[in-house]
Amino acid sequence: FFFSSRRRHTRSLCDWSSDVCSSDLVGTTASALSLSSPFPNPSRNNARLSYSLPTTGEISVRVFDVAGRAVATLLQGTRPAGQGSVEWNGRRADGSLAATGIYQVVLRTETASVSRRLVLTH
Repeated sequence: FFFSSRRRHTRSLCDWSSDVCSSDLVGTTASALSLSSPFPNPSRNNARLSYSLPTTGEISVRVFDVAGRAVATLLQGTRPAGQGSVEWNGRRADGSLAATGIYQVVLRTETASVSRRLVLTH
């Protein structure tokens, strides 16, 4: 299970052992793509992650289960460079509660991706 990054012609591996996603934009410019660790983690309900975008562009923030299946899309569209945040309420795209377990929150841009592990408990 991996996500490819075309940034600087490299591939990055996002595995389940790494601790490596509504938007509130702050408007400060970031120098590199980043995604914070979820807080709280483990989470019973809402977990918040902050992100930084170095340039304006199309992004998506999605939640995946351990099998690599998409569980929820938290954010998708064009966002300006700078900082923002995203929150996951522990629900699947259909509104049902996601199962207790380990999830990957993935922030993707047109040129790179970064992910963080989140543990959901009920």
